[in-house]
Amino acid sequence: MSRSMRRYEHKLTEEESWGILQKADYGILSSVSGNGQPYGVPLNHCLIEGDIYFQSATEGHKIDNVRIHPEVSFSVVGETKIVPEKFTTLYESVITFGKAKEVFTREKQTALRALMKKFSPDLDPEKVSCLTEELTGVCVFKISIEKNNWKVQSLIQYPHPDLSPLFCRPVWLKCQIKIVPPRAFPYIISGE
Repeated sequence: MSRSMRRYEHKLTEEESWGILQKADYGILSSVSGNGQPYGVPLNHCLIEGDIYFQSATEGHKIDNVRIHPEVSFSVVGETKIVPEKFTTLYESVITFGKAKEVFTREKQTALRALMKKFSPDLDPEKVSCLTEELTGVCVFKISIEKNNWKVQSLIQYPHPDLSPLFCRPVWLKCQIKIVPPRAFPYIISGE
């Protein structure tokens, strides 16, 4: 089940959101196993024509999950700033929902080149071509995005020199502290 964003005043523009997704060094891929166990794993990614690509080993927990349940979410957090005196964090985030599927041949090589260009920009282009053709023990997956939730949280209502202009919106963060039994964590903080 997919929900609409509850607090629209926190919503980013589509352009800002794609920028955050593009510049993020990593994101969290969330999937579900065959027995319903949730699993989130950080990984590098790149964007190509509105789709998210990531590479992986040919086997493992995330691969098993994606092959059983291709519906995934992928989230990134952009700029952050802790504001201790307000007991909060300013941040920008993007959460996407979509279906992941393995890609092959030309699409796989294109994605591997894009990943190498993003994370190893100084690599010789000829070396990149050789590497992408030799990487047979690697899987590449594409997440076709079906829905996005793009969000910024801020406590600042005026321009502040330490923060990007993105944080200078009149948006307030609500925070709750819930006490849970002593065997669990001493407290849980949830932001809305």
